[in-house]
Amino acid sequence: PFAQLFSRVGIRRALSGKVDMDDVKRIVCQDVEVSGDCLQYFHKIANSAGGIRMMVKLFVIAWTLASADQKPISMDIVTSAVNFLMCSAA
Repeated sequence: PFAQLFSRVGIRRALSGKVDMDDVKRIVCQDVEVSGDCLQYFHKIANSAGGIRMMVKLFVIAWTLASADQKPISMDIVTSAVNFLMCSAA
């Protein structure tokens, strides 16, 4: 039943500690104002077990919340995004 998924996985690699801040900035700071503490937090998430995928999910939710209020992404918004992500994962 998992043959299709299995065929898409080559070699699994953990990238923990290897995502540069410049890479995080390229993903997060395109058309959005993001505070320095948020960048540090996104960098920490990118280098955690969740990796870049979790960072991007968190960023998209934070961006959506910030855009709705026409505000820059702040740690308050990131905290709300974390809470939303954790609640919807349960």
